[in-house]
Amino acid sequence: MYNSYSIYLALILLILIPFGINNNQGINPVDKSSTRLKDYYKHVKAKSDSRNANPTIPVSPPTVVDSGSFIIDMGIVPQTEENGLKPYGLIFDLIKNFDVPALWVIEPNKVSDKNTFYDDVDFVYDGNTYRGGPFIIEQKYRFPLIDSVINAWEAKGVVGVTTTSDITVPVFVELDGVPNWTLDFANGSNLIPGFDAAEIPEFNDIAETDPNFIFKPPDSLDCGCDYMYAMPHADPEWSTHGNLATWILDRDVGGCRGWFYSACHAVSAVENSWDDVTPDSTQQMNFLSEKIADADPSMSPWAENSLVIWGDHDDGDGDYVYDISTSAHPFMQFMGQADGAFESGSEQVYLPYLATQWRPTTTVSVYDDNHPDIGGIANSRAAKLAYGPAYGVGSYTDYTDGNGWVMYHGGHQIGGSEDEFVALYRSFFNFSFLSAFSRGATISYTSSPPPVVEQGMTINLSASASGAVPDYTFEWAANPPIGIFTNNPATVGDGVTTTATYQAPQFNEDITIILTLSVTDGCGIVNKENFEVVLVPPEQP
Repeated sequence: MYNSYSIYLALILLILIPFGINNNQGINPVDKSSTRLKDYYKHVKAKSDSRNANPTIPVSPPTVVDSGSFIIDMGIVPQTEENGLKPYGLIFDLIKNFDVPALWVIEPNKVSDKNTFYDDVDFVYDGNTYRGGPFIIEQKYRFPLIDSVINAWEAKGVVGVTTTSDITVPVFVELDGVPNWTLDFANGSNLIPGFDAAEIPEFNDIAETDPNFIFKPPDSLDCGCDYMYAMPHADPEWSTHGNLATWILDRDVGGCRGWFYSACHAVSAVENSWDDVTPDSTQQMNFLSEKIADADPSMSPWAENSLVIWGDHDDGDGDYVYDISTSAHPFMQFMGQADGAFESGSEQVYLPYLATQWRPTTTVSVYDDNHPDIGGIANSRAAKLAYGPAYGVGSYTDYTDGNGWVMYHGGHQIGGSEDEFVALYRSFFNFSFLSAFSRGATISYTSSPPPVVEQGMTINLSASASGAVPDYTFEWAANPPIGIFTNNPATVGDGVTTTATYQAPQFNEDITIILTLSVTDGCGIVNKENFEVVLVPPEQP
């Protein structure tokens, strides 16, 4: 049985496209200055009040998807690593290696009651119901090579079907980029079983020069290369983790819009970490919770004014509630429950102190409604799974707006292959893939591909890039791989225009191709844009 790597290597040999190298090195270190944070916090409340104060349902407009598209069924029960996690490996493979995006379909009005193991329908096709946030590979990308990739993943357990008629589905987003994972240097390996199950390898090439995820300590994060940081366990305090407070902020105020995932007692520790280095008791990393008051200088390194510190509260009772109103949230697109996956490690549940609460923009989607500490030392929901925009600045209808997002879940390590562990890994991968949306360079065109090109003609393809870490490598590709490019690939600096040419081959009939521009920045983050072009025969005299 062949895999996607053998297919990809065959493609290289057939069409002689050089393989890009991801140089994931730190470029611009995070500004950790307390002054910058102070200036930012002055505006937090005003910006938060002007946006969605209450979590709302993301918009998923109806979209017509052509016959011949491939539906990846994410609602098979029971969920296994094969039918629940390997689909993420497939879409990672298609996006990164073949420039093929995936539609993520979520019905915005569905009502799933996971408390009774009921997951509502996203759409119906040919009498079959599709649930759990399915993905679709559109017909226009279904060239023989792509079909062979899909077939290889089906052999591994991915379940899907090719449509024989047009369908209208609620598309939440088109995923066209893959996450640039940065895992905590000390404990990020806790997540490796999930990557292994999805078959997302540490390196994307045999030479191990193109990493799919890397390991770093938090004080090495930078704005250019690191935007998805996963810390499943740690003992964070300001002296070692304080740069997260700036890294997570909106780029408009000098931050990096980093997304942050954490678990176990790292959660209550980071939420209580305050600037005891400067010291400045007004600065704290209470991303998802409010605080009773500024930190007491005598409390170091943790303020104990936001979430109840681990060890000071009980664990959950094993019987948890799933908030029905979160049915259409992207991070809740998994089947059934994840209860058992939360039950490990030194902290399995998160509770705000009695005099405070979760931020209004924080969603606590899974919680213990019978926790014995609620009403005693704690207030609000006892969270097993919580997420939201950091410091309350962001939008549930535009995940690129405002600060980076944060996700917490109870437990030390997801572990296991049973359906409840698959469910929680799916939540992590959902969070990860959405973090990659709208990343990389901003592309500007002075000459983009026209919708129709006469066969035998040569067109100019001119573009520039900015807004990320230079230099930028521009590479055009055709799918199927026909025609001739010149000056391709090309590497230029910030805002510099580069021009490639494309000569269309000659046939005796109309041929539809996809021209893809991939712009890779200095960190290896790729922004891809696809153009559907019809190649028509020249008019006969």
